[in-house]
Amino acid sequence: MRVYLIRHGQSQARVTGNRQGPKTPLSEEGVLQSRKVAEVLTKFELSLILSSPWERALQTAKIISDVIRLPVEVVNYIHERKLHPNLYYASLDSDINRSYVEKLHANYTDFNWKFKGKGESVAQVYKRAMRFKKHILKNYRSENILVVTHGVFLFCFIMVAILDNKFDEKMLMKLLTQFVYTNTGISLLEYEKETNKWRLKYFNDINHLRGG
Repeated sequence: MRVYLIRHGQSQARVTGNRQGPKTPLSEEGVLQSRKVAEVLTKFELSLILSSPWERALQTAKIISDVIRLPVEVVNYIHERKLHPNLYYASLDSDINRSYVEKLHANYTDFNWKFKGKGESVAQVYKRAMRFKKHILKNYRSENILVVTHGVFLFCFIMVAILDNKFDEKMLMKLLTQFVYTNTGISLLEYEKETNKWRLKYFNDINHLRGG
């Protein structure tokens, strides 16, 4: 089984200088990025597209679907890390966002940290990624699938696949800050049935975005 992972296209929030939220759509650039990656994906042997329900990811998946002619199945729990509700759509210059960034940096190695006790910790996203791994192994073990999701969930799923529950929490959190997730970058995980092992074949391929 091959699992191709894509981070959604650029969102409108990146243009307006606000934080993203579940309903944030793609920007014009995000739409263009999605069309470019879709053209590359026409060369892949895929059976299905699985998508986060959040607008920017679902819009990316639907653009890809229109080009490669595959159905989109929404998986409700592969969305981005939930934040404190007052952070959604807030200006990057707002007091609450400045406070969040400060606290985030101060607690960046804490697997269970949540801003003001609301939203999700990375530990909770990791748990969702564990659930997703079980789901695809049960339902798509003999297929190649495309997953359209978000940066933190994408990272957690890769770590779940190659590490399972055998990891140091602080080291995992440090890795989270070091991975780069480009909009519509493609990563590939392969599952070997014979050995019951996952392999990360490549990460964040953005060749489709080069050359204008």
